[in-house]
Amino acid sequence: MRLPPAPWYVDPDDRPGMGWNNHVLSADGHTVCFMAHNPNGSNEPHENAAHAISALPDLMESVRELAEELELRMARNGETTEAARSNADEDPGAAFGVLKRARQAINKAERQSK
Repeated sequence: MRLPPAPWYVDPDDRPGMGWNNHVLSADGHTVCFMAHNPNGSNEPHENAAHAISALPDLMESVRELAEELELRMARNGETTEAARSNADEDPGAAFGVLKRARQAINKAERQSK
């Protein structure tokens, strides 16, 4: 999946009367996301969302690396069997369950259905 270059960062809109808006910009200065907020309400949840969006490239890279490392460790320990897969449904905290959710999150971000 190609994304605009990282890092991404939040650039508040400093135009008069527009302080509740945020731009999420890529390293090359292009807008990744523009977020308009309600000027009459609390902006804290929206500010948090803008910062979470700006962390996407770093999070995707980290989740991919963790998933790959977990797959290697599971293979070394013989945990890639059907029993490990069925255990994921019974114990979502089990290694295969964590790996399954990580892969689903990656696929969702990459707009793939698997």
